[in-house]
Amino acid sequence: QPVQVFSTFFVAILVWLIIKGLSKVMFLYGKRRIVLALILGFFFGYLSRIIYVDTESIQSVAVIGNIIPGLIANWMDRQGVVRTVSVVLLTAVIVKLIIIVLFGGIIFE
Repeated sequence: QPVQVFSTFFVAILVWLIIKGLSKVMFLYGKRRIVLALILGFFFGYLSRIIYVDTESIQSVAVIGNIIPGLIANWMDRQGVVRTVSVVLLTAVIVKLIIIVLFGGIIFE
C-alpha cells in the first residue's frame, strides 16, 4: 500500500522539520529529542487517522504504526534524510521478497 508508506514518510519528514526548528530555540538533545519525535509522530499519525471520515479510505491514508513516523524522524535526525529513506525502503523491499519466497508468491493483503 504505497499511500500508507508515502503518508508515513510525509509525517516523519514533518516531525523532523519541527524538531529541527525547535532545536534552534530550545535545548533538545538525547532522550528529550527522541521522546519529542515519538510524541509528535504519534500525534500526527493519530491526526492522519481521524481527518478522513470514510472508513474505506482511512486504511489507505493512515500512517503505518503508531511510533514508526517518530522513529523514522529520529533516524533522519541522526543519519540524514536520504540515507534513512533509502535504508528503510530497501529493507521493506527485502522483507517483501522474503515473504514472497517463503509463501510461494502469495502475499497477505
